[in-house]
Amino acid sequence: MAFRTWSFRSTTESRTKYLIPGVNLFQAKMSHEPTFFDYVCSNADKFALLFAFEVLAGALSLVLFLGTEPGTATHVVGVLNLVGIAVLGSATAAILLKCNRM
Repeated sequence: MAFRTWSFRSTTESRTKYLIPGVNLFQAKMSHEPTFFDYVCSNADKFALLFAFEVLAGALSLVLFLGTEPGTATHVVGVLNLVGIAVLGSATAAILLKCNRM
């Protein structure tokens, strides 16, 4: 079994074989690749619908929260619902604002 020996000349030739004079391939590749927010913002209409559902759920949870007695299990669940909806709604609103500014 024959082994190929390494030489600096062979690696340099293989690297320069595909280069185009005056073109930086790394820069050209990076400028055309979509970013994470390009993918996210392509679905901005779905995030807007999600935000609308979160606002509706928050309004219903607030009404039900105000109708419960403090200290009961239902009241605690209402608090947790409102906190969760506030966190998710804030994240969705931040995504929508970021997409709107791009």
